[in-house]
Amino acid sequence: MPGGIESSKLTAQPLSSLAAELRALHRKTGRTLREMEKVALASDSSLSRYLGAKTLPPWQVVEAFCRQAGRDPAELRALWEHAKAARGPARQPARAPVPAAPVPAAPAPTVPAPAAPHGPELGRWVFIAAAAACLAALMTRWFAPPGGLHLQG
Repeated sequence: MPGGIESSKLTAQPLSSLAAELRALHRKTGRTLREMEKVALASDSSLSRYLGAKTLPPWQVVEAFCRQAGRDPAELRALWEHAKAARGPARQPARAPVPAAPVPAAPAPTVPAPAAPHGPELGRWVFIAAAAACLAALMTRWFAPPGGLHLQG
């Protein structure tokens, strides 16, 4: 069928057929896999697995290859759907076993005593202390008698 997928490709090895179509589209674009990874939003190693029929590509990758080659993505949708159905149910991630008995609750944490200032707090307190020392020195100079302070001994 012109511009579409032959019905024989829908029945025999759909993932291999889809990969062959993607390889033809890739050749037509004249781009490297590194260039295609930016367009398809998939790594070049993933694209290599898709073109080698090792993994079913996401539909967005098939669409990107079609757009770059100037082909209507709808022409490959039936083949992609067939390959998706042929791979079986999607693998579920392994789940941790559920414990048989409930785990006793941990005792309530005790509230620790407040720690001495550190980090930004310590810097703020050092600044305040330095500013207070400077202010005390200035006030001593301003309010001292003209001849200076003389202590009787």
